[in-house]
Amino acid sequence: MSAWTDADVMAALELAIPVNVGNGSRPEASSYAAVATDTRTLQEGSLFVALRGENFDGHDFLAAAA
Repeated sequence: MSAWTDADVMAALELAIPVNVGNGSRPEASSYAAVATDTRTLQEGSLFVALRGENFDGHDFLAAAA
C-alpha cells in the first residue's frame, strides 16, 4: 500500500471517525504516506500514533511529531 487513507487507518484501528455534532458531517478524508509510532523515524506526510507503555508515553512527543 503506497498511501494510507482515513478509511485504511480506521479499519486498521477498528475505530470510526466521530460525526461532527454541530453539522452532522464527517471530516473530509485525508491520506497519509505512512503510519509511525516513533518520532525518530517519522517522515513528513505520515500519521503519528502515540502509544503508551510501561516505560514510555508517545503523548510526550506530540509536539515533536507536529
